[in-house]
Amino acid sequence: MAKGDVIIKTFTVTGTSGSYVTGDVIGAEISVSGCVSATGGSARIFHVSATDDSDVMGACDLMFAVSTASPAADSTAFAPSDANNKLYKGTIELPGWVDVGGARRIEWNGVVGVYSTTTTLFLTTVARATIGTLAASALVIDVWLMQDQ
Repeated sequence: MAKGDVIIKTFTVTGTSGSYVTGDVIGAEISVSGCVSATGGSARIFHVSATDDSDVMGACDLMFAVSTASPAADSTAFAPSDANNKLYKGTIELPGWVDVGGARRIEWNGVVGVYSTTTTLFLTTVARATIGTLAASALVIDVWLMQDQ
């Protein structure tokens, strides 16, 4: 990958423990390799597209880390240690999901810079509202990244 190249990475969130309340981690931390072109490189997230086939999603935050940050388990309060909190390099708020029949969708456009010591990004999804039970693999998040180098 070269500077300016755009890649799309898919993160699939699987909830396992029923409904969620504000501040709960949704599913487990997810790692996806190849998000940054080179170790020690950087990329900019400029678009996110997410679909919830369970039709239950509400406001949530996407927390991007450069190493495993060991967040809380599924359906428990997000409370990283001070050391792990420093691993989070970008947060995207997804407040207004649109009901599109039997699913919900949301789009986000902006810029979040992410520097990584590896080529992998780690995603933790945190509820910012009460959210119902997610079906297995129902929440799919596509992240568009532009390479900085």
